[in-house]
Amino acid sequence: MDCHFAFCSLNFKFHRHGNFNQFRSELSEQVSTNFARIASIFLSTIHFPLSSVLCPLFAVCYLLSAIHLYAQEISIAIYQNQRSLNISSLKNFRVTEVKTGKITPLFKGNSYLVLPFQDGIKIRERVFDGFLKFWGTEKLNVNGKNYRGIIYVENKGGKLNCINNLDIEDYLKGVLPAEVSPSWHIEALKAQAVVSRTYAFKNLGRFFDRGFDLCSTQISQVYKGADVEKEQTNLAVDVTKGEVLFYKGEVAKVFFHADAGGYTENPKYVWNSGEVPRYLKGVREPRFLKSPYSKWKCKIFFDDLEKKLVKNGYEVKKIFRLKASDRTPSGRYKKIIVYSKKGKVKIPSNRFRTIVGSSKMRSTKIKRIKNKRKYAEIFGAGWGHGVGFSQWGAKALAEKGWSYRKILQFYFPGTRIRKSEVGKSPFVFPPFEKGGNRGDYKN
Repeated sequence: MDCHFAFCSLNFKFHRHGNFNQFRSELSEQVSTNFARIASIFLSTIHFPLSSVLCPLFAVCYLLSAIHLYAQEISIAIYQNQRSLNISSLKNFRVTEVKTGKITPLFKGNSYLVLPFQDGIKIRERVFDGFLKFWGTEKLNVNGKNYRGIIYVENKGGKLNCINNLDIEDYLKGVLPAEVSPSWHIEALKAQAVVSRTYAFKNLGRFFDRGFDLCSTQISQVYKGADVEKEQTNLAVDVTKGEVLFYKGEVAKVFFHADAGGYTENPKYVWNSGEVPRYLKGVREPRFLKSPYSKWKCKIFFDDLEKKLVKNGYEVKKIFRLKASDRTPSGRYKKIIVYSKKGKVKIPSNRFRTIVGSSKMRSTKIKRIKNKRKYAEIFGAGWGHGVGFSQWGAKALAEKGWSYRKILQFYFPGTRIRKSEVGKSPFVFPPFEKGGNRGDYKN
């Protein structure tokens, strides 16, 4: 039990720090504390000559076990700034005060109300330290949703943050059904599994300063826990286990979206990216690719648009016309020009789309704009930022007989799929680069 706590505590500390030297010093301190505690029991049972050999070996095994965890686990923020949480399990479970290692048993069938209390956390009538670990042999239920792995709860300024720490493969099983339909062709699901796994590895540590790796929302990639798991999506994760996209020896920086509308976009036109790798510069999709989002139209009323633009700091009054400007090679537009009695205002098209509503104006791939007296009708194609992997495109390609490997090579030309191996580079200490926003699933 001590060993289990030591490993998990070390793993979480690693995720909470953005500085390797800081992590290394904590690692040394934690190893010294826990190793001394465990080794003293172990070595007291054997004779000295043997202990002198086994002691260093035991320490090495301990560190390798810790590295094994770093290669496998991920921390996901599932609730933030909560006034309360309800935690339960179908089997007896435990709560550990991370600071002291003190363990308290909790019982199945009971829902425990967790509240912030001064600098600590209150569970029923008892006050604990402000950073707790909930764990057991069964899934844990938080606010009515089941999660695999371990749950951490921290009192942060009088509000509760809840983090799910779990194996990356289990994490993906809660991602895929939230991102694509489990009824899709298995090759499309396998392609999504590899892309989502690559995204997770590439973005480990993205939110170090906030104590976790990724969010459970569209800011990262959508994760809904164990309740959404389906047989087909679980199969897609299992048969591609450990497979990650690489480019020139490094984990590829991947993005995905719902529908490319016929041509994927270069990220420099979306996020003003600097140097763009070859595999992200955009590809033209086969003509046969069709989806429910291949064509769309939306109606934007000028009065409503004026209020939204003014709220976002733009000076407009009595809007009467919209125009798309600066076309990219993929057919998307960089800017939207808004004409009003105060003159014309040029707005970056992705910014304009966010203001209007990304579920309303589904992409910046605009075919034409019809200006009426009170509103404008925008006709477009695709859904999302258009960079990288098209989910509906992958579905159509899979249905045409393409394998998931061929699909991935099409959307990320020049990349290679490599099987990750526990404890081997580059996954011992993955790249901690900020940015790489996947964008949202339907944005």
